Amino acid sequence: MTKSHRDIEPVRDKLAQTLANWAGFDSVGITKRDGGWALSVFLAEPGYSTAQIPESYGGYPIVRRRASEFVPH
Repeated sequence: MTKSHRDIEPVRDKLAQTLANWAGFDSVGITKRDGGWALSVFLAEPGYSTAQIPESYGGYPIVRRRASEFVPH
């Protein structure tokens, strides 16, 4: 299991490149889910409800979020 935020960054970046031309795609972030690392895929409306996002990528679960929920840090 990945222990460092830095270990998942290349996976996040590759997913962002893969989704870059998808309608409604906004960005990809890194988050925690159920005690482990996960990828957050931020989608803009109206694509949020219709986007076909995989449940996992690179061995990490994907959490679907609205672009309006994105908080840069």
